[in-house]
Amino acid sequence: MYSYAFIYYNYVIVNFEGKLKINKLKLINLNTMEHGNEMPEGHLHWNQNEYNDSRKDVLKTIIILSLVTITEVGVAIAYDVNNPDGGDFKWAINLFMAVASVFKVYYIMGTFMHLKHETRPFLLTVLLPFLFLVWAIVAFTLEGASWQYMRSLLNVF
Repeated sequence: MYSYAFIYYNYVIVNFEGKLKINKLKLINLNTMEHGNEMPEGHLHWNQNEYNDSRKDVLKTIIILSLVTITEVGVAIAYDVNNPDGGDFKWAINLFMAVASVFKVYYIMGTFMHLKHETRPFLLTVLLPFLFLVWAIVAFTLEGASWQYMRSLLNVF
């Protein structure tokens, strides 16, 4: 079964006599487009070099994300094995996990959300709300710790 699509270029043009006409009506077989035999004019596609570069970038990002995740899991397991009751360096593990997570977010947003190639104003439009969210998490965590400390002072029993 064949699928066909009408692809219009320059949908409607008004010529100098004031008459409407449709310019360049084409019938394109979508099945042959999938195999790369026929491509419509004016349609944006990557050439082979751009595709290969993008594929290498995605594979590099996947490998980096995998290594960081394996390191996070390894550090967490090693810490729990060596300190079953907790310990004094729990803050260091938490800081490491937070930094590693931000590092992963950087690669995910850059590669998979295509922000690496965007203009600076658009990049700031996306990143500033994210930074506000991080600030809110830190602020509410500190506020909660303060309330917990104040409650421990009031609880004398």
